[in-house]
Amino acid sequence: RSRMELKYTEYPGHATDVAVEAANKYKGSVAIVTVGGDGTIHEVATALAFHETPLIPIPFGTGNDFVKTSNPSWKKWTLYDYLTNLDNVTYKPIDLIKLDSFDMMGNFIPGWSAYINNVASIGLDTKVQSDAKALVEAHNTEFTRNTAYVRAAFKNLFGDRAHKFTYKLDLEDGTTVSGDSTEYTLIS
Repeated sequence: RSRMELKYTEYPGHATDVAVEAANKYKGSVAIVTVGGDGTIHEVATALAFHETPLIPIPFGTGNDFVKTSNPSWKKWTLYDYLTNLDNVTYKPIDLIKLDSFDMMGNFIPGWSAYINNVASIGLDTKVQSDAKALVEAHNTEFTRNTAYVRAAFKNLFGDRAHKFTYKLDLEDGTTVSGDSTEYTLIS
């Protein structure tokens, strides 16, 4: 007999807290169903890394990039289709990228470090996203919400787009790829 419990997220990181609590309490006998966008899926996927608890994403975000990649027929499904087929889900493993961030002095920055389930990028797109969020926080109107991303992108096209990055990637096969301190517009 299936039982469903609904939890609404109340703050950034709440989806992570809910997923960790459920994964620890029910071990592998529960699935976490997310109804949201890539941000919500990211929070839950990060929380469930190395747990036996599966994630079922239901796309209700703006871009839904993760679901578009993992379920190419996603647009054919309605919310009713998703909810009535929860018992018929085929689980498959996903890759996670561990991203550790450090400041210029080499100090680890936990708040900027995470597991990534989709795409990790820094640079121009991160600045655009940050500026768009700031616009909405300053003036939370329908017009601002509908235009914030485009306005932030336009603003950032004409500013200093170069950022200095140093990176090192430790790959699963044991090899390392690194880049010197060079100016980049975007690393993805």
